[in-house]
Amino acid sequence: MTRARWPRSRVWLLLLVGVASCSLITDFNPERYKEESEENCSDSLDNDGNGLVDCADAGCSHFDFCLENNEARCSDKLDNDLDGLTDCKDTQCCPYAKCYLEPTCGESTALACGDGKDNDGNGLTDCADFSCELPGCCQRLSTVLRETFSHAGSGCAAKDCPTDTAACCQTQLPLCNMFEPSRWIAWGLPRPRLAGGRLVANQPCASCPASGITSVKDIELGPGLYLEFLFNLKGDKAARVEVGLVEKAVIPQSDNLCGDITAAFPMLLGVAVAQKKVQAVVGAAAQASTVALEEGDQLVAMEVTTAGTVTFSLDGAEFLKVPLKASTPYPKVRLVIQSSGGSATVDNVALGSRRACDTPTSWASGPTGPTAVLVPSGSPVDFDQSSVSSPSVLHDGARFMLYYTGRKASSSASRIGLATSLDGQVWTRAGGGPLVITGDSSPSQGAPHVTLLRQGNFLMAYRRVSSAGAPEIALATSSDGRDWTYGVTALAVGAAGQWDEVDVTEPALIQHQASGDTAPQFYLWYTGRGRLTSGGANNLLRALGLAKAAVSPKISAIKFARAAGNPVLLPKSGANDDRGVGDPWVLLHRGAFRMWYVGYTWGGKTEINLAMSEDGVRWIRYPGNPVLRAASSSYFGSAALRGPSVINRWGDLYMIYGGQDTGGFPSMGQVVNRVRR
Repeated sequence: MTRARWPRSRVWLLLLVGVASCSLITDFNPERYKEESEENCSDSLDNDGNGLVDCADAGCSHFDFCLENNEARCSDKLDNDLDGLTDCKDTQCCPYAKCYLEPTCGESTALACGDGKDNDGNGLTDCADFSCELPGCCQRLSTVLRETFSHAGSGCAAKDCPTDTAACCQTQLPLCNMFEPSRWIAWGLPRPRLAGGRLVANQPCASCPASGITSVKDIELGPGLYLEFLFNLKGDKAARVEVGLVEKAVIPQSDNLCGDITAAFPMLLGVAVAQKKVQAVVGAAAQASTVALEEGDQLVAMEVTTAGTVTFSLDGAEFLKVPLKASTPYPKVRLVIQSSGGSATVDNVALGSRRACDTPTSWASGPTGPTAVLVPSGSPVDFDQSSVSSPSVLHDGARFMLYYTGRKASSSASRIGLATSLDGQVWTRAGGGPLVITGDSSPSQGAPHVTLLRQGNFLMAYRRVSSAGAPEIALATSSDGRDWTYGVTALAVGAAGQWDEVDVTEPALIQHQASGDTAPQFYLWYTGRGRLTSGGANNLLRALGLAKAAVSPKISAIKFARAAGNPVLLPKSGANDDRGVGDPWVLLHRGAFRMWYVGYTWGGKTEINLAMSEDGVRWIRYPGNPVLRAASSSYFGSAALRGPSVINRWGDLYMIYGGQDTGGFPSMGQVVNRVRR
């Protein structure tokens, strides 16, 4: 039955006339006509006259029955919130069932950000997608290995194998070795078995007091590494169990090795439980700090933090922090679990890394604010008298090394210099003037990009001028980072009519082996100018290109070929890089390429932007560009920002960049982007 009602706008004007009781209605309550009560939100009426009924009205959105907020409602074929969208078509259902696969959901939920798919079709997958930087999406454990041992191998006993030989236990008790070969290698003689989460030997063996298993998969020992497991004493106060990480090279390949695995193969990091005490293990040595372990399941965890320390905790309570001595590239490690007697159990082991949420625009200046950390010398005898620009920073394990372009006031020719620092803040110029590149007589050298190869040598890509007076990108090598030898021309200007026929400069070089490649390749991104004109020949637009080459130990054999998709990044109309894009710096970060680059606008401003790519060719701009803005007029960098150079230091991103205030020479500043945990 439909309830009759007056339009709300007329209620106040209604006058009732009676013989002896003529009066104005004074008991009108406007709250009765709001869609904000459970009664009004379920009466099939538009109580407030705004054209929306019950759950379709925003005033009803706080009631549970008006939400698509669980698995059942997202698969009941009903439009529960009356917004015209049913089940997975409603974005409220994205976190539930398989709705996260809907294109409308995109990379917007924890499920979508961890399924290995590019759900929104923008060329970026999971945590490489900017959408996955929402709180909770990528701030989780990315599991390399997860195992539950609580019920494996029950029923096997020593009496089932009457002889004390490895052959017997391998042939007669195959079910006692419950370790999946693709995930685990069993260690010990005889091989251990697993019963109710407890590692025990198949036979009593006086010469083999310990049993162990090691994982097959590798993981880097670096920031974000995380290991957790449940431990239970099971009433055994004398039990000894060790869980930790060892280097890949020391995984035993034979069952003939007996004894304590951590004595034979030093544990890099781990936890030792003995006599109801939990100890941290670093470099095979137990640390002094120990905590008591009670009976029953307790969660033991170890995490390598971005500050370069290892945090150990028991049931969420931190009990020790120790520095981690690790170098880049980080060593590969594997998980090892061993037990020597007792009935204590290890269960629910998880090994992986935490992917903290990035905040691309959260660059913090140094302790003195946005101030230059390297300025022109000002001396007419120095090659960098009037300008320092185009930084290329790296860390060789002991110090920061900064390569840069310097110029004199009296010359347009440039040279390459070197400065070093222990903290990235205070820099000291290397003595002797600019770098000498043996074999290169070019009158102008600049825009260096230096990388430290895995073999310990340095490789530099830089801009030079050929004997014909044309710009080109060349390669040089060094064993110490100071003395260089010219190797080969990597890239000349493009052919007539091409987008890079006028200039090639500002190289960004990395070594990478993509999925499916049989060998690593050099990837070289660069700035080019040519047939991308706007406003005449004097306004050649900058764009970014890519060239690749097979890695070779002989530098003269390295031959670059331009990518078929060039240019890979063009100016974009309406964006803050509508006049040009340049100064690329590329870092392989969390499974994807990240490029910091300079955007040029028609207003004359230059700021630093960010883009992401999974193949180095198709780039997606960060929606919040620019990620580094020019400072206020009283600070360094207020007039222009140029040349970003970024490295990863313990999970934090460290940037040196070029900048200029309204009255100063081009100088360099420094900022840090700390990941949010």
